[in-house]
Amino acid sequence: MFNNLFSSSRRVFNKSTIRITLFRDLKRKFCQSNLNKVSKIEIINDPKDSQSIVVKIPKNEQNVYNFGLTNDFAIYENFECVKENTGNHIPLNKTNILLFGGLTVYAFYSSSFQLALLIQFYIFNKFLLKQNRKLAEIVYISLLPDFESIYIRTHSMSFKYEIDSLKYENTIKLGKETFAVLKDKNSKMTFYMNSVGRIINVELLNKIISGDYTKVSFEYI
Repeated sequence: MFNNLFSSSRRVFNKSTIRITLFRDLKRKFCQSNLNKVSKIEIINDPKDSQSIVVKIPKNEQNVYNFGLTNDFAIYENFECVKENTGNHIPLNKTNILLFGGLTVYAFYSSSFQLALLIQFYIFNKFLLKQNRKLAEIVYISLLPDFESIYIRTHSMSFKYEIDSLKYENTIKLGKETFAVLKDKNSKMTFYMNSVGRIINVELLNKIISGDYTKVSFEYI
């Protein structure tokens, strides 16, 4: 029994140590992925255009870097998180915070304060927090065939953005999960990308969400 307990504790400690190491510089490396073993490609700045990226791919790996049947090129995916209806919550946006604040003030001045406040907390958890997670947490990011825009899918919605519009801002930790915060500079919408996900190539994803580039092109050599 004690051996099993010790082994379990050691596994938890090792896992935590690995995560701390991986997330020390989240912008440089979001996660460790099996797909990221493809290391023969070369990602460089286009000498003719400083805002373009050129991805040089050996022909024998061309099947990994193509648009497939879905007519897009998957860069990041984390469909496992779609199954999660509870757990860590994504921070609320300002509109929802103001709405909840107003309802709470109203509950405070009502005659049935305790009952009203319980209802407000239920609304806050059931609708605002969980709905915000569905709207804000990224499930899938892909590059579209025009090489100038990306497709983003969350739990409940889909978006299309120019490559330089979505930009990495910072990193936050919610419970045991670590998220990269991405913000669209035009709509001001904020998205959260879980570091526990599959990434086809870390360097390519970093460049796409850096906000410094407007186009990506592939060259098969």
